[in-house]
Amino acid sequence: MKKLVALFVVAIVGFTSYAQTAKVEGTPATIKENVQQGVFTFEMPSSTSSDEIKRTTSYYVDYFTVDFDATSKSAKINMIDNSPEGRRVVTRFLLSNKISIIEFNGGDYKITEFYDNFMKN
Repeated sequence: MKKLVALFVVAIVGFTSYAQTAKVEGTPATIKENVQQGVFTFEMPSSTSSDEIKRTTSYYVDYFTVDFDATSKSAKINMIDNSPEGRRVVTRFLLSNKISIIEFNGGDYKITEFYDNFMKN
């Protein structure tokens, strides 16, 4: 039983240290404008590399393009398919870059929460 509890604790610690956070500047009103324009900017974690962004972006070329600034770690996403389904694909891009939390407007949101609350409509 002790081994099971220890394994569980190690797994939780490992998972939380694996999860990374991206930041989005603005307010719910500016995100609404971004949805209409089909443009989103995420400040990626400092460990994010240009090569990794290029690799993961290549899977989603039918949905959006990504302009990544390696110095500021800013990823500007320009939607090709600016439908709710197309915007949902952005969540897959973030997940493939090990992002699981979005810091926005003073709160932390799981990617699915951020999509449902701000990007869906």
